[in-house]
Parts: sequence; structure tokens; C-alpha cells
Amino acid sequence: MNGYASINGKRIYYEVYGNTNLPTFLYLHGGPGVGSYDFNVVQAQRLSQFIR
Repeated sequence: MNGYASINGKRIYYEVYGNTNLPTFLYLHGGPGVGSYDFNVVQAQRLSQFIR
């Protein structure tokens, strides 16, 4: 699941991996210009078996 959340007039993109019954883990990637592609492709897929 992914989408946008509006907070203080700003749109923030999010992605959710894993089932809702799993413990929740929040990952905030680096600063401006630093993407989270490597995390999403490699680690998020594997971790989604154990955490949301």
C-alpha cells in the first residue's frame, strides 16, 4: 500500500509493506536528494515477512 499524507499543508509520500497484524517499524530515509530505493527493493521486501 502507498499514498500521500497531508501534514501542515505538505504532501508526504509513504509505502507500507507487511500485514497489519505484524509489529510496526517506521523507516525515515536520509535528507534531500537521498532516496530510499535501495531500502524498498532489497530490505523492505525481506523485512515485510516479520514487521509491517
